[in-house]
Amino acid sequence: WAHAGCPSAQRVLLQLCWGSRDRSMVAVDAVCGAVEDASADEMRTLFELGRRLASLRDGLEAARADQFVDVFARSAADNSAYPEACTRSLCFLGSCCPVLPLVRARALAFFLSSPAGWLEPLLVHNPNDAVRATLSKALEHAAFPSLSAAQAAPPAPEGGDLKKPQLGGVVDEPALRLINHLISLLRGDLSALLRPVQGARPGGGWRLSNVLSLLGTAFSEDFAGRPFEEAAAACAPLVLRVYCQSLATGAPLNFNLMEATRLLLSLHNTYPLSLDTLDMSPLLEGHLPLCVLSTNPLAFQYHNSSLSLHYRLLLGLSQRSPPFLLRCAQHPSIPWALMRCALTSEQYTDAAWHLMELVVMSVPYANNDENLLHLCLTQEVLTNPTWHVPELLSKLLAP
Repeated sequence: WAHAGCPSAQRVLLQLCWGSRDRSMVAVDAVCGAVEDASADEMRTLFELGRRLASLRDGLEAARADQFVDVFARSAADNSAYPEACTRSLCFLGSCCPVLPLVRARALAFFLSSPAGWLEPLLVHNPNDAVRATLSKALEHAAFPSLSAAQAAPPAPEGGDLKKPQLGGVVDEPALRLINHLISLLRGDLSALLRPVQGARPGGGWRLSNVLSLLGTAFSEDFAGRPFEEAAAACAPLVLRVYCQSLATGAPLNFNLMEATRLLLSLHNTYPLSLDTLDMSPLLEGHLPLCVLSTNPLAFQYHNSSLSLHYRLLLGLSQRSPPFLLRCAQHPSIPWALMRCALTSEQYTDAAWHLMELVVMSVPYANNDENLLHLCLTQEVLTNPTWHVPELLSKLLAP
């Protein structure tokens, strides 16, 4: 493999594999073995070689595609206790899916044929964050292949990350079956899945966060409409349940909670009917533990993102539902959050902006006008550019 990037060497290898099932199987095995120790540049070379090998049109395309999926999936499973080797195999397999339709079809069929034996142990139960995240991205590549082959070139494998593909709007039956299986993981007893992996780093070890993130991609505006309407209706109450149970744990830096909030926001934006019959009042409590100052970069990033998601979702629900707006306006958590944001809005600018929009909308229905009026006249608020003080005062003082 010292000359795998040489065009002449590649042509010789492809000629040897042409029409030969045995040589093709050996070549695919060799590519997989080379991936485990390849550098970033070598990964790109091996990806190009593997793509050309799988693209040979000699009647053996299906056999090579099956071998690609079998070899890399087996390598990932065998190396599940060795994160670097495991993520390399998953990264390579996921990157092949957008540019090799036959490999993608075989990969999706494999994922769905052995969910309990291969998919779930790596996606949910593996203790390593990089393994779970890389498989999640590989599934995203397989379910929603890129429209451009250039988007699928694998980056450096360190950390097991994959470049996010440019999403296209075509969803086929295997992809829908995969999404429905991911939704099914949210049923049943979630107590073990909602606890972080023992010994995980701060902010890590959240087993369901990647599942929720992948579902968020499925229910984004890129794929609005059928065939996801029924799946969205089935998913919404389960995600709200995950949100409530995650909130009840009281755990800091709970990325299950943050991704559940993001998924609820995606469902609201794309499939609002899926939330209409649900009691969304737990959201009115969920933002309270997040309104705190933080000097820790990871905690700041988590609080900023989570608060922004919460207030965008509360704002959207209030705009859509007058009863929810009334409940929101009269809930004590909103003025409390407003007072906290008077002190933290310089840190959490995006969250404070959406909270202010929510407060301005809810003032006519609020029962704490006097407290809000006093708050608007404090020095911290009057000098804070995030606050819509003139607009808020005009509504507070209106007859």
